[in-house]
Amino acid sequence: MKPRHWAKIAEVTGVEFDQESNVLSLKKLLDNGIMEFKDQINEISEIASKEQSFERVNLRIFKRESFLK
Repeated sequence: MKPRHWAKIAEVTGVEFDQESNVLSLKKLLDNGIMEFKDQINEISEIASKEQSFERVNLRIFKRESFLK
């Protein structure tokens, strides 16, 4: 997920995430009541996945067009 998706999750949950860290503990999430927001987090995650798929398709098209020139 991109920083904007993490920012949206932080906004929804009130939990700040250290995006520079590679460590995100399940305990921290559970202690902060993250399960109360599972539907909203799932929606944000689905949007992030769809955006990533769209970006991949655009990149393939761009590479193909660049190759054909």
